Amino acid sequence: MLLQIVGALVQSGSAIPPPPPPPPIFADHDWAALQPIEKSERVSVLCRAGGRITVEFSSVRRVVSVLDIQGMSHSLTLPERGVINAALRRLGFLDRVQVGCNGADAVITVTGAFEYVDGKPRQRAVSIVWEPRGISGVGGHKLPEMELVPSSR
Repeated sequence: MLLQIVGALVQSGSAIPPPPPPPPIFADHDWAALQPIEKSERVSVLCRAGGRITVEFSSVRRVVSVLDIQGMSHSLTLPERGVINAALRRLGFLDRVQVGCNGADAVITVTGAFEYVDGKPRQRAVSIVWEPRGISGVGGHKLPEMELVPSSR
């Protein structure tokens, strides 16, 4: 009886198909080919000092734009929308949106396309300081600006 079970296991083991081939390796990293044509990302965060903030950004055919930002006693105004969209213009596509609490303010970071600088991967990013009285850039900048940051991937 035991020999019959072992024989059945050996026979069934020989019928297992070979594993699938490995995925192709991208030699030139065509990042645009890996990105969707259209994407939207909405993030909502509850900060201890400032309250809830909800942000939404979209990307349609490689144009990133802000859809809405609400919270911390402040709603997105038309002039702020124009300033943010101007900063987002060169992102290329929408990778991710992150919101961090900073006391009564929030820092919204939108990341986009990758590029190589001196052989090292960098990612395009725009950081917006969202305050109850308006918006500003990070690092003492009056307005949000696109910057290249070390790639986290």
